[in-house]
Amino acid sequence: MFIDFLNLKNKNFTKNNLVVFYGKSGSWKSTYLDFFMNKKEFKDNIFLFHKEEKISFKKVKQKNIFIDEIVYFKQFIILFKYLFSWKRLFIATHIHPFFYKIFFFLYKWNYFFTDTNNKKIETILDEKKYKYSKESIKYFIKKYSWSFSDLEMILQNYKDENDFSIILHKFENECCVKYKNNY
Repeated sequence: MFIDFLNLKNKNFTKNNLVVFYGKSGSWKSTYLDFFMNKKEFKDNIFLFHKEEKISFKKVKQKNIFIDEIVYFKQFIILFKYLFSWKRLFIATHIHPFFYKIFFFLYKWNYFFTDTNNKKIETILDEKKYKYSKESIKYFIKKYSWSFSDLEMILQNYKDENDFSIILHKFENECCVKYKNNY
Protein backbone atom coordinates (compact mmCIF):
# COMPACT_ATOMS: atom_id res chain seq x y z
CA MET A 1 0.00 0.00 0.00
CA PHE A 2 1.51 3.35 -1.06
CA ILE A 3 0.45 6.44 0.86
CA ASP A 4 1.38 9.67 -0.93
CA PHE A 5 1.63 11.84 2.19
CA LEU A 6 3.89 14.30 0.32
CA ASN A 7 1.27 14.74 -2.45
CA LEU A 8 3.74 14.07 -5.27
CA LYS A 9 1.65 11.64 -7.30
CA ASN A 10 0.72 14.22 -9.95
CA LYS A 11 3.85 16.37 -9.88
CA ASN A 12 6.17 16.41 -12.86
CA PHE A 13 9.90 15.92 -12.18
CA THR A 14 11.07 15.39 -15.77
CA LYS A 15 12.83 18.77 -15.79
CA ASN A 16 14.68 18.15 -12.51
CA ASN A 17 18.30 17.01 -12.33
CA LEU A 18 18.05 15.90 -8.72
CA VAL A 19 15.20 14.77 -6.46
CA VAL A 20 16.14 14.13 -2.82
CA PHE A 21 14.12 12.29 -0.17
CA TYR A 22 15.52 12.97 3.29
CA GLY A 23 14.53 11.29 6.55
CA LYS A 24 15.24 8.74 9.21
CA SER A 25 15.13 5.01 8.64
CA GLY A 26 11.57 3.79 8.22
CA SER A 27 10.25 7.15 6.99
CA TRP A 28 9.45 5.89 3.45
CA LYS A 29 12.34 7.40 1.51
CA SER A 30 12.83 4.12 -0.36
CA THR A 31 9.09 3.71 -0.85
CA TYR A 32 9.01 7.04 -2.69
CA LEU A 33 11.92 5.90 -4.86
CA ASP A 34 9.94 2.76 -5.75
CA PHE A 35 6.91 4.89 -6.55
CA PHE A 36 8.88 7.08 -8.98
CA MET A 37 10.61 4.10 -10.58
CA ASN A 38 7.16 2.83 -11.57
CA LYS A 39 5.89 6.12 -13.00
CA LYS A 40 5.46 5.87 -16.76
CA GLU A 41 7.80 8.79 -17.51
CA PHE A 42 10.71 7.07 -15.73
CA LYS A 43 10.15 3.32 -15.56
CA ASP A 44 11.59 2.34 -18.94
CA ASN A 45 14.81 4.27 -18.50
CA ILE A 46 16.18 3.61 -15.00
CA PHE A 47 19.26 2.30 -13.29
CA LEU A 48 19.07 1.44 -9.58
CA PHE A 49 21.65 1.23 -6.83
CA HIS A 50 20.23 -0.90 -4.01
CA LYS A 51 20.94 -0.15 -0.35
CA GLU A 52 23.31 -3.08 -0.02
CA GLU A 53 25.23 -2.23 -3.18
CA LYS A 54 28.38 -0.12 -3.04
CA ILE A 55 27.64 3.08 -4.93
CA SER A 56 30.21 3.75 -7.62
CA PHE A 57 30.28 5.54 -10.93
CA LYS A 58 29.26 3.24 -13.78
CA LYS A 59 28.77 4.24 -17.36
CA VAL A 60 25.10 3.62 -17.91
CA LYS A 61 22.89 4.56 -20.80
CA GLN A 62 19.78 5.05 -18.69
CA LYS A 63 18.79 8.66 -18.02
CA ASN A 64 17.30 8.13 -14.55
CA ILE A 65 19.53 6.94 -11.72
CA PHE A 66 17.85 5.88 -8.46
CA ILE A 67 20.16 5.66 -5.46
CA ASP A 68 18.98 4.04 -2.25
CA GLU A 69 20.76 5.48 -0.21
CA ILE A 70 23.37 8.21 0.26
CA VAL A 71 24.88 8.10 3.74
CA TYR A 72 28.40 9.56 3.38
CA PHE A 73 29.63 12.87 1.99
CA LYS A 74 32.31 11.06 -0.01
CA GLN A 75 29.47 9.66 -2.14
CA PHE A 76 28.79 13.21 -3.42
CA ILE A 77 31.69 12.77 -5.88
CA ILE A 78 29.71 10.03 -7.60
CA LEU A 79 26.63 12.26 -7.70
CA PHE A 80 28.65 15.00 -9.43
CA LYS A 81 29.87 12.53 -12.03
CA TYR A 82 26.33 11.46 -12.88
CA LEU A 83 25.04 15.02 -13.00
CA PHE A 84 27.91 16.05 -15.28
CA SER A 85 26.93 13.24 -17.61
CA TRP A 86 23.37 14.62 -17.84
CA LYS A 87 21.69 12.01 -15.69
CA ARG A 88 18.65 12.63 -13.50
CA LEU A 89 19.12 11.45 -9.91
CA PHE A 90 16.49 10.31 -7.42
CA ILE A 91 18.07 9.84 -4.01
CA ALA A 92 17.07 8.51 -0.61
CA THR A 93 19.40 10.02 1.96
CA HIS A 94 20.23 10.58 5.60
CA ILE A 95 22.31 13.68 4.72
CA HIS A 96 20.40 16.92 5.29
CA PRO A 97 19.26 18.79 2.13
CA PHE A 98 21.25 21.84 3.28
CA PHE A 99 24.41 20.07 2.09
CA TYR A 100 22.89 19.25 -1.28
CA LYS A 101 21.98 22.92 -1.61
CA ILE A 102 25.63 23.90 -1.04
CA PHE A 103 27.14 21.38 -3.45
CA PHE A 104 24.48 21.19 -6.14
CA PHE A 105 23.26 24.80 -6.33
CA LEU A 106 23.68 24.93 -10.13
CA TYR A 107 21.18 22.16 -10.74
CA LYS A 108 17.40 22.17 -10.81
CA TRP A 109 16.39 20.05 -7.87
CA ASN A 110 13.73 19.39 -5.23
CA TYR A 111 13.98 17.90 -1.77
CA PHE A 112 11.37 16.39 0.48
CA PHE A 113 11.43 15.65 4.20
CA THR A 114 9.85 12.23 4.69
CA ASP A 115 9.65 12.42 8.47
CA THR A 116 8.00 15.72 9.27
CA ASN A 117 4.38 15.06 8.46
CA ASN A 118 1.71 13.83 10.90
CA LYS A 119 -0.56 13.09 7.94
CA LYS A 120 1.29 9.90 7.06
CA ILE A 121 0.75 8.36 10.51
CA GLU A 122 -2.90 9.43 10.48
CA THR A 123 -3.36 8.10 6.96
CA ILE A 124 -2.04 4.64 7.76
CA LEU A 125 -4.20 4.47 10.89
CA ASP A 126 -7.22 5.56 8.82
CA GLU A 127 -6.42 2.96 6.13
CA LYS A 128 -6.27 0.25 8.79
CA LYS A 129 -9.49 1.52 10.43
CA TYR A 130 -7.96 2.56 13.78
CA LYS A 131 -9.45 5.27 15.94
CA TYR A 132 -6.95 7.76 17.36
CA SER A 133 -6.65 11.15 18.99
CA LYS A 134 -4.45 14.03 17.87
CA GLU A 135 -2.70 13.76 21.25
CA SER A 136 -1.82 10.09 20.69
CA ILE A 137 -0.32 10.95 17.28
CA LYS A 138 1.72 13.80 18.78
CA TYR A 139 2.93 11.57 21.60
CA PHE A 140 3.88 8.76 19.20
CA ILE A 141 5.85 11.15 16.98
CA LYS A 142 7.58 12.80 19.93
CA LYS A 143 8.64 9.45 21.35
CA TYR A 144 9.14 7.28 18.24
CA SER A 145 9.47 9.74 15.35
CA TRP A 146 7.52 9.44 12.07
CA SER A 147 8.67 5.90 11.41
CA PHE A 148 6.24 3.49 9.77
CA SER A 149 8.44 0.66 11.01
CA ASP A 150 7.90 1.64 14.64
CA LEU A 151 4.19 2.15 14.07
CA GLU A 152 3.80 -1.29 12.47
CA MET A 153 5.74 -2.93 15.31
CA ILE A 154 3.42 -1.39 17.91
CA LEU A 155 0.24 -2.23 15.99
CA GLN A 156 1.29 -5.86 15.51
CA ASN A 157 1.35 -6.39 19.28
CA TYR A 158 -2.33 -5.46 19.68
CA LYS A 159 -4.20 -6.74 16.65
CA ASP A 160 -7.46 -7.14 18.59
CA GLU A 161 -7.60 -3.48 19.63
CA ASN A 162 -8.85 -0.79 17.21
CA ASP A 163 -8.09 2.38 19.22
CA PHE A 164 -4.54 3.63 18.73
CA SER A 165 -4.64 5.69 21.93
CA ILE A 166 -5.33 2.53 23.93
CA ILE A 167 -2.77 0.52 21.96
CA LEU A 168 -0.10 3.14 22.61
CA HIS A 169 -0.93 3.22 26.32
CA LYS A 170 -0.79 -0.58 26.57
CA PHE A 171 2.44 -0.71 24.61
CA GLU A 172 4.07 1.87 26.87
CA ASN A 173 3.05 -0.08 29.97
CA GLU A 174 3.74 -3.62 28.76
CA CYS A 175 6.67 -3.41 26.36
CA CYS A 176 10.17 -2.06 26.60
CA VAL A 177 11.72 -0.57 23.50
CA LYS A 178 14.86 1.48 23.80
CA TYR A 179 14.91 4.12 21.10
CA LYS A 180 18.26 5.56 20.14
CA ASN A 181 18.32 8.66 17.99
CA ASN A 182 21.24 8.31 15.57
CA TYR A 183 20.92 11.78 14.09
